[in-house]
Amino acid sequence: MASALQYIEETIICAEILRLMPRFLALLLRALIKRCLRSHEAIYVTLLPVADQRCLERDTRNLGHDLPKHADCIQWIMESSSRKAPWSGKRVVHELMAIWFGSVHALTTTVTFAIHDLCLHPEYTEPLRAELEAQYIQFLKSGRGLPLLDSFIKDSSRLTLVESSILLSLSAK
Repeated sequence: MASALQYIEETIICAEILRLMPRFLALLLRALIKRCLRSHEAIYVTLLPVADQRCLERDTRNLGHDLPKHADCIQWIMESSSRKAPWSGKRVVHELMAIWFGSVHALTTTVTFAIHDLCLHPEYTEPLRAELEAQYIQFLKSGRGLPLLDSFIKDSSRLTLVESSILLSLSAK
């Protein structure tokens, strides 16, 4: 679990550092970072035997043998792959790591940068507060409304490119 949590933090911090570097320097620094930070490797090495076993079970089941089915993320990922070209254990682990990264970092990163942007632009505090006080109960019931907050969060996300191509290439390797 420690590596799973470190993986998210390391990836985001490294991506932001690399995003700020000139491209030629970012490529060199990326290689150094990959050698120093190992949380992604710990996750991969831990999950690969499980995913390989599941792939073996899938292939055995496809031959007509009756094996118990699992009801978890690994199984869901495997069932999401093409039946004609099912994913390998390696691909299943990469997909699982990507989903883990996205599910953990998306909301926390969005909220963190929105709060940061709110601190940089305090003139939005009162209008956002007024919208929340007036419409929050209705929003909870319907899931609709809060257009000012929605717009503020979208602009904050647009201005904070954490999901840069460097980030994606780092987390996928």
